[in-house]
Amino acid sequence: MKRPKVPGVKCYVSNGIAYAYDRKTGTRLTPPHALYSREWFEALDAARAKAKPVEEKGGTWGAAVAAYRASPRFLDLASRTKEDYQAVLDWTKPLHAMPLTQ
Repeated sequence: MKRPKVPGVKCYVSNGIAYAYDRKTGTRLTPPHALYSREWFEALDAARAKAKPVEEKGGTWGAAVAAYRASPRFLDLASRTKEDYQAVLDWTKPLHAMPLTQ
């Protein structure tokens, strides 16, 4: 059976035991849960729900992007347009700490 690839999860086998870690939260998902079981996905969702959202520092590109994504102007866009904009805004993630004055 081919295993699905879950974004943000590192999976590997050591001494015959499968391990998986959520990269964002650092939470070990296996063991106790069997890899890719319903309980495993529930543990992944719970770990990610506990993670604090990143708060962007005011006056930076990241704060401007966060404000735009929360604005009615962005939320009213067509779904395809929103996906395209999200891709470009995600591409600019390395610039999030840059002050707007630069």
